[in-house]
Amino acid sequence: MRQTGVVLRTEADRALVSMGGTESCGACGNREFCRALSPRTEGKLESWVENKAGAVKGDIVEVELKPSYALMVIATTFLLPVALMLLGYFAGPAGTPLRRAAGAGAGLVVGIAVSVFVNRSLSGRPGFSTEIVKLVRDASCTEVTEGEGESR
Repeated sequence: MRQTGVVLRTEADRALVSMGGTESCGACGNREFCRALSPRTEGKLESWVENKAGAVKGDIVEVELKPSYALMVIATTFLLPVALMLLGYFAGPAGTPLRRAAGAGAGLVVGIAVSVFVNRSLSGRPGFSTEIVKLVRDASCTEVTEGEGESR
């Protein structure tokens, strides 16, 4: 899903984009990824994104996380902890249901810790980031026509 934001500043081939982090996040399929990896500032979400479109400070842009990356984040964020919880329950200490529940809890805690580590390391990999896919409006408030926003 695409998100609209404003470029706050640029460095080399990256741009810091501020996106509405309140009502628009409710409908976004990538909200957990953003919330886990981006700091919040006064209700806004700020994130460094790839700037292949050549956006400059003040431009309004559309950003998107590639679906394949979003699926990888979902798998590590949700499926890994659940898998380790089940492993902790079934392969953990045998005996009473309380012991099995303790094994499941330990598996869940380990799964969450591993998923946070994996997500943080994935976010630092080159190419694994949100990117600007379209310039909506440039800093001078001129509407960007179709095709013009792909490269400047």
